[in-house]
Amino acid sequence: MEMSLPKVPLIVACGILACGTPAFAEGPVEARAKDGIDVFFDFCGSVVTGVTRPIQPERFKPTKLSDKTVRSIRPEAKGQTYWNFQGLESGLMALVHFEPAGICAVEISEADEASVRGAFATAVTETAAKLGNAADRQPDKVTMIEGKPATYSSWRIKTPRGDVLLALTTYPEPRFMIQHLLTASHVR
Repeated sequence: MEMSLPKVPLIVACGILACGTPAFAEGPVEARAKDGIDVFFDFCGSVVTGVTRPIQPERFKPTKLSDKTVRSIRPEAKGQTYWNFQGLESGLMALVHFEPAGICAVEISEADEASVRGAFATAVTETAAKLGNAADRQPDKVTMIEGKPATYSSWRIKTPRGDVLLALTTYPEPRFMIQHLLTASHVR
């Protein structure tokens, strides 16, 4: 299915479409991708799975966004707290927030897609191992947006708190306000 959308955030595009496979990177991970994955697993992953990871505040500058700023970028996000995370060395720019439905999300503005996918898959496997379980990989879903594949990948992990879904939606280039979306949630 081929379609053209206006320049909207990838999160919005994927909310409208069934997003969902580029290859996973092997080898060195691009710095912004590594930082984005670390922010996700340090915050969202640890909150949802219960597997804590050491937070390295010297690597990031977190800034709580004002209500006015949140309303200007996400008018539908009434009363939600958004944090902007800047990678001090990598140049990462990411938004972190919790959705009312219990979903923790990290939105990465720009990072190498293969690096994001590879680092995410590695971190999922490590998280599952710490829980003594395997990560159950779900089939990828790919949707064409402006001639490029938006890929949704997800893993389900059993935790002491119940099943968790760790997912990411990636896009091959930074064409939108958000290039990659990472989410963590309990499965009901």
